[in-house]
Amino acid sequence: MKVSAIIASAFCVAGLPLGVLACSCPSDDSPLAEQVKAAVRDSDVVAEVEIISTSVVMVSKEVSGKRWSWTDKQYHDFVETVSEPKLLAQISALRYWKGAHHGLVAVQTEAEWQACGLGFKAGQRLLLYARTVEGDEVMETDSCTRTKLLEGAEPEIKVLEGVRKDKESQR
Repeated sequence: MKVSAIIASAFCVAGLPLGVLACSCPSDDSPLAEQVKAAVRDSDVVAEVEIISTSVVMVSKEVSGKRWSWTDKQYHDFVETVSEPKLLAQISALRYWKGAHHGLVAVQTEAEWQACGLGFKAGQRLLLYARTVEGDEVMETDSCTRTKLLEGAEPEIKVLEGVRKDKESQR
């Protein structure tokens, strides 16, 4: 108990949000069909995929915000470039419910589960919900999406098939 309080205090003193300690996804108690429809709406690609290979890559991005200065006891704007590890998976899309990226494509996730990353492994088959990374050919997903192993996803696939049929009948 004392150790976690000390760690939390250290994060507060350092000016870091406590949310960096672990992945935290919003919960949703709505019926499965509503959850799936919302996930489809929020995704650029929804597909059944197979992981071909994986590798860890470093991705640079610019971050900005306010940082506390102990010298003058004020917040100051900052902009910096940070590199972070991502797990990059080459995938083969087997069927789509949304999006039309044909053939072999790539999807990335955070390299660590604490940052909501998914532990992709070659040979896995997934139900993938992903977003296109702005200005990039790579898609991105995380554990807060509905991405999951295909085994056990049958109820969700039935909902996706129903959503597809509804869209086709509206044409």
